[in-house]
Amino acid sequence: MSNISQIENAPVTDKVIVLKATFGKQQGKCLFQPVRKGRVLLGVTEYTEDEKRKVPASHVVTEDTEIWIEDDFRLDLSTKEDAITWEWLKYHEDSIAKSQLDAQHMQDCMFFVKDEDKEIQDSLSKAKLIGIALDIVQNKASSSKRVEICRLMGNRVEAMKPTAVEEFLSSQALREPQKVINAYNDKNYKSKMFLFMAMDKGFITFSNEVYKYGQITLGISEDQVLQYLKSRDNLAIYEHLKAKIFPDYFGENQLEDDAFGAPGKTSNSSTNTDSGIDDNDPFNSPPAGTALTPVITDDISRPDDFGGPANTLTPAPSN
Repeated sequence: MSNISQIENAPVTDKVIVLKATFGKQQGKCLFQPVRKGRVLLGVTEYTEDEKRKVPASHVVTEDTEIWIEDDFRLDLSTKEDAITWEWLKYHEDSIAKSQLDAQHMQDCMFFVKDEDKEIQDSLSKAKLIGIALDIVQNKASSSKRVEICRLMGNRVEAMKPTAVEEFLSSQALREPQKVINAYNDKNYKSKMFLFMAMDKGFITFSNEVYKYGQITLGISEDQVLQYLKSRDNLAIYEHLKAKIFPDYFGENQLEDDAFGAPGKTSNSSTNTDSGIDDNDPFNSPPAGTALTPVITDDISRPDDFGGPANTLTPAPSN
């Protein structure tokens, strides 16, 4: 049973139709008159002249009858006058939608029937999502993970103190809890952070609506760039980017122009003497201090974060 049918058949105390303006209160008032189809006014009881003298004037509807409607307009169907008005008003099917969802798919819709039960359910659902999002921010996510969540949501907070980041992300959880939850559970977050690092360091640029690495066009959206880097056909570019983003770790030395039109190239052999990046290396790299030689391999038994082969920089053979 539809929301409107439930209202029409509800107990007397619940028989209230509430019309919400599609564009809010700023939409203003709109004039409605009965819909004519041929010689018939839809939803209107026609009286003879003699009958009209026997019923209240407010019960008589003609083609000149009009009503002004604005946001939160109410009709109490337990009263005869409002019930009569609703009988003809509901035939404005192009202008008055049966629900908010229907209104979103109607080009000329001006009003929709408010579904209070659905609004209550939506409110409860959002409250539950807010609870989940706040738990992520305040309990599950580390300080660094909070920064990553903000970045995935399009906010740069690296310069903020950890407490300020938590406060900011908590406010986001209250407003858009689903976005916080999606960012926290994003299975591709490492590959997206890799792209952000490449852009932050200027290796990947975005200009004229196009992402580029040197002279190489990667795509026109972040998703396209990630798909490009995941492709085995573009493994050399991916490996080269890793070497440039982590030069100490992957063995990049002097910056020179290379085949990609970007500065720098990977050396044939290099020994890393510092501590390297942390133990949660997203690229499955060898331990710090290992001499590295770039080797292209077909081994895909350990896929990396882009779904391509695992790190192909293997320990250099000893002399």
